[in-house]
Amino acid sequence: MLDLLDKALFELPALMDTHDGWHSVDVTYHPPRVERLWRQWGENRILLHRIHPCEDGEALMHPHPWPSAVRIMSGRYEMGTAGTYFPDPDSTEPEEHEPAWDAIHAKVFLGPGSEYEMTEQHGWHYVRPLGGPSDSIMVTGPLYEPRVVMPHAPIEKQQPLSPERFNELFMMWKGRAHDMADRRDPPVECGTCDWEGRTSELACYRDDSGVPLEAEFTRCPKCFDEDQVFSKGRR
Repeated sequence: MLDLLDKALFELPALMDTHDGWHSVDVTYHPPRVERLWRQWGENRILLHRIHPCEDGEALMHPHPWPSAVRIMSGRYEMGTAGTYFPDPDSTEPEEHEPAWDAIHAKVFLGPGSEYEMTEQHGWHYVRPLGGPSDSIMVTGPLYEPRVVMPHAPIEKQQPLSPERFNELFMMWKGRAHDMADRRDPPVECGTCDWEGRTSELACYRDDSGVPLEAEFTRCPKCFDEDQVFSKGRR
């Protein structure tokens, strides 16, 4: 799932060039409140979260209905994990919807740049932002089979964010996505011709067998001039 998360981070700028395909939900039925933007992405989903602080002991302990991976973009949160419940495969009774043990087995504190994945169908955790909201991106896979019944399901359907709030968060995430793209693959331009592109499009010097010689020396893929490519906006 972490590889899938990395791919989502790479594709996110293009996915946010338009509002098309994006949805929202304001999760308020149980602390912590989560403002979510999400979209389908093939058979997977991308979810952009702003999670709000709550009091110690209030955060919802829950499993996930699908495998997932998360990267924290801003803020800090406490995450606790609980015991795993393994159902009896021969039982005809419904599965229990509580952790196997009440005690928290591990508690960690995560900040910007932290990543983790949850790929155990019967795993449980909670998250509780500290000192302010925390923003994170989550990628989820297809739903588990058999389906995981979520605990403490909301009595009423959770409503979408207001159009104004949706747009505010969308523009924030769009700017963040493009900033990430620039750090991962900076824009560059040629000093000889009118080519503009990304560093990933540049060819380094190679010997006759194709082995890179000097990765820092590059040539323009359009006019093939050597040593004429600069960071975009700088000559």
